[in-house]
Amino acid sequence: MKLFLALALLVIAALAGGGGVAGELKFPCAKVPLLQDESGAGESLRGLLVASQEAILSSELAGRILEIRHEMRQSFKAGEVLVRFHCPDREARLKKAKAQLEGINQRLTVHRKLVELRSTSTLDVELLEAERLGAVAEVAIQQAEVEKCVVNAPFAGRIAERLVKPFESVNAGQPLLDIVGNSPFEVHVILPSNLLSGIKVGGGVALMLDETKGCHHARVTSIGGRINPAGQTVRVVARMLDVKEDLIPGMSGPVVFESAFPSSSAAP
Repeated sequence: MKLFLALALLVIAALAGGGGVAGELKFPCAKVPLLQDESGAGESLRGLLVASQEAILSSELAGRILEIRHEMRQSFKAGEVLVRFHCPDREARLKKAKAQLEGINQRLTVHRKLVELRSTSTLDVELLEAERLGAVAEVAIQQAEVEKCVVNAPFAGRIAERLVKPFESVNAGQPLLDIVGNSPFEVHVILPSNLLSGIKVGGGVALMLDETKGCHHARVTSIGGRINPAGQTVRVVARMLDVKEDLIPGMSGPVVFESAFPSSSAAP
């Protein structure tokens, strides 16, 4: 019992001392502009929010749109139907292929019974089995064509932009929707190469967005492998620690890297 109480006191003391949860970043965001001025970097560093998972969904067929199920910024689940096309001809061809397959199956059943009665040759059964394989393949082809009549979400996310409207006719390959995933955003920073020392993968980043005036934290995930010789800059990418529903790609604001925070200001 005494050992348990001692351990509990140690945990409480660690939390009170500012240890917090592993992986938390406690940067004083209110001091971001001040620390940028103190860094002597000239122009302030700015970060741009970029979706870590995004896609522009295009049409696989030429046809008329019947339905678009989500408005801009509405969320959806992975595999959910986003767009549906008007495809009566494709659906009819699929029904025809299935009917032909069913007819072959019935003929094959009858011929197998006739073989048992020795009223027909096994060659007729083998020919029907080959015909059946062709019919199965035709059903698969028509099924794949019908599946092109719906556009499913490749991942969970939300609509960034609707590029077409219901009842419009589109061509194959035409963009339909711009979508972004629900995963945490990336922060892209174009960093002067003379500030690259001290920037490490895993280091913290503090970002104050102009649009929301909110403070957000991220960790560096990658550093560009080539310096732009024209501007002497390098791209640094950080990943935000959590998902924020009120953020959208394209937001930006001043950033400060962990190496710019004095040890005295890192306290909560």
